[in-house]
Amino acid sequence: MLINLFIKDFGIIEQTEINFTEGLNVLSGETGAGKSIVVDAIKILVGGRALDEYIRSGCDLCFVQGTFSLDNSLGVVQLLSDNGFYLEDEQLIILSREIKRNGRNFCRINGQMVTLALLKDVGSKLIDLQGQNEQQLLFNPDIQLFLLDAYGGKSLTDCRDRVSKLYSQWLEIKNNLEDFNKKNLDLAKRQDLISYQINEIDMAALRTGEEEELHTEKNRLSNKEKISQLLSECYQYIYQGVGIDSLYSALALTGRGMKSLDRLKEMDPAFTVPSELVAGALYQLEEACREISLEIERLDFYPMTLDTVEDRLALIQKLKKKYGSSIEEILAYGDRIKD
Repeated sequence: MLINLFIKDFGIIEQTEINFTEGLNVLSGETGAGKSIVVDAIKILVGGRALDEYIRSGCDLCFVQGTFSLDNSLGVVQLLSDNGFYLEDEQLIILSREIKRNGRNFCRINGQMVTLALLKDVGSKLIDLQGQNEQQLLFNPDIQLFLLDAYGGKSLTDCRDRVSKLYSQWLEIKNNLEDFNKKNLDLAKRQDLISYQINEIDMAALRTGEEEELHTEKNRLSNKEKISQLLSECYQYIYQGVGIDSLYSALALTGRGMKSLDRLKEMDPAFTVPSELVAGALYQLEEACREISLEIERLDFYPMTLDTVEDRLALIQKLKKKYGSSIEEILAYGDRIKD
């Protein structure tokens, strides 16, 4: 119930205060006396549209405040509690609204700033404005339900409370079941993902140190022609010789030198050490020629191609982006998800 209305600088009203009593209160007067302005002020107080034209001429703002009794209120206390309000006196509540010419307006409940939406919600439960096509309260389904329950009496409200409690319990169980099903679905998705990851890592058949070996092979294959050319030249210089006479090969010339040193050694033992050194060099040249020859053969019949090596390196790079920065980390991750 509205028990006091304070209006300042609203319309033609400079300042006025109206006290209301229980029962019927009538505001009467001639046309233009300001009766409708009082109603407009009440509309503004409970969340109506704020217009600059409501501000009294020559003023920067207008102010409306209403004090209400909460006897038989339609859930106002609960509404305020749900929005974080604690009422020291649950019998009275004060709404106020301030409108400025710059378009800003401030809504308050018991002096605390609130949103216009909350002011409207509270106001709709405190005042029902009726006029031509303005019967608002009875068209509100929540109010209709409240009145119907009230008409049913205590037995009906007790039944309603039991149903409400059962519904809350059912809703909690329903939500828990939905959470359980969602967790099961998430678990199934996780299992599918892990199975895919394990299969992807196992199919790759990675080896520790393999990436370094592949980079070496890639470098070898990328430079195969150059390597083959240099090996052939080296083999020719050491073993075959240059030109028509193969005696000019390093191997042949070293052999000649060794024969000369052998003859010198027979004449003077002082040449034994040089003879042995040249002999060792000759044996090493022969071993080097064998290794070079084998490398030339390997290049001609090398089992891997550059495309094969690059494909393998691309696969390793793909797995590194997903599972770790090295083959060791990828294999460790695979072991963890298997566990």
